[in-house]
Amino acid sequence: MSAAVVAFFNNKGGVGKTSLVYHLANMYADLGRRVLAADLDPQANLTASFLDEDTLERLWHPEARRSAAPARTIHGMLRPLIEGTGDIAPAPGQLVGDNLVLLPGDLELSGFEDELSQAWPRCLEGPGNPRAFRVMSALGRLVRAVADLHDVEIVVIDVGPNLGVINRAALVASDHVVVPLAPDLFSMQGLRNLGPALRAWRDGWADRLARAPRDVTGLPGGGMRPLGYVMLTPHGRSDRPSRAHSRWISRMPTVYAQEVLGVAPRVPVDIAVDQHCLAQVQHYRSLMPLAQLARRPVFALRPSDGIVGSHLQTTQRAYRDFSTLAVRIARRMAEAERRPGPRELEPAPRVDHRPVGGRPPGTSPTAGPAAGPMAGPAAGLTVGLGAGGGPRPALGPDAEVALSRVPLARSETAPRAALAAGPAASVSTSPDSVGPVSMAAPLPPGLPPTVAMPRVRPDRPRPGRAG
Repeated sequence: MSAAVVAFFNNKGGVGKTSLVYHLANMYADLGRRVLAADLDPQANLTASFLDEDTLERLWHPEARRSAAPARTIHGMLRPLIEGTGDIAPAPGQLVGDNLVLLPGDLELSGFEDELSQAWPRCLEGPGNPRAFRVMSALGRLVRAVADLHDVEIVVIDVGPNLGVINRAALVASDHVVVPLAPDLFSMQGLRNLGPALRAWRDGWADRLARAPRDVTGLPGGGMRPLGYVMLTPHGRSDRPSRAHSRWISRMPTVYAQEVLGVAPRVPVDIAVDQHCLAQVQHYRSLMPLAQLARRPVFALRPSDGIVGSHLQTTQRAYRDFSTLAVRIARRMAEAERRPGPRELEPAPRVDHRPVGGRPPGTSPTAGPAAGPMAGPAAGLTVGLGAGGGPRPALGPDAEVALSRVPLARSETAPRAALAAGPAASVSTSPDSVGPVSMAAPLPPGLPPTVAMPRVRPDRPRPGRAG
């Protein structure tokens, strides 16, 4: 299995989790990576983002559920296991775009809760209960089967905002975890609940794997490595949050480090230089209804979808923002995959945020930002999406931008073509780097508006494409 699986998870709802998964799935596909979007939330909001209501009605119609044809939703693929007539029945999923596959969700997935709640303790019985392990690993084995069928490199998983048994099984199936946050008390409390739950699930699954019967194969590793958090700024600009939001934003880095990573920073860390903050994402309030109506991500909206005037610039900025975030997550996954063992809960190396010789730490006068394994915003680049705060070095016309560049999977649209003369993401494709990404650095003249993407698992053989 070559795909890296990342779940977007928060105990608190309303933080833009499903929208974030939807946009990142489309962005990875647009950047030339085959991606699987798995909807493991019984509310199936991610599925509704991809498919229209007529398609959903056919997908969930009772006759379709009773049909002998291959199942088309996550619950249908689990049905033989739930009914005791067999194991999971993987199906191809649904191709919803270039390089993009959807594993459709189902409101009936909530009926799988009883099986999961009984299977978790039964995995500890005697030498191991084979059926209990098949039930606990069912979601993970389904996701991996569909990913292997389509030669997927990245799997993004959407889950519900709770600490229930379905989410526990979904997180067991995940290699990595990204935490979407909103600047409010509820998100901060959600972190305090989420961190201990992740550690308990990870340790509990490790204990169960040690007891697993040898005849049960394909069990997920349950790494659940925290990659960082994404902060949604629901009102105003991400670099100028309101006073009420600033109160909570200033506390999130410390709470995330304490509750999710299990470390206690010696001094409070500003979110603008927090290496665990993947991005600050603004809420595209006026464009979201247009995007939902057109069934496109915000960055793919066109004038024919109703965008006019300043909306065009907003779609350009959205493309730059989400491509930057997608690359950052991919690079951190690539770094985590090369670690010799689970280290996600160990204290991160301390970073000195003081200037060194008039320059941000980790930089040199000629080489630019360092690309160490834990380099982040502390190396002098902002991590916020939108305007963001903190220093931003600009590349001159003779600067080296990337080691290699990957053309977009689809033809350029008007909003994206306009990026050629404006700001664009500039990243290094070194597989040994998870350094920061500058969103403000302009591309040298003559380069196409493409984004360099690292391979998430470059050292592992990829399975052959299905015929």
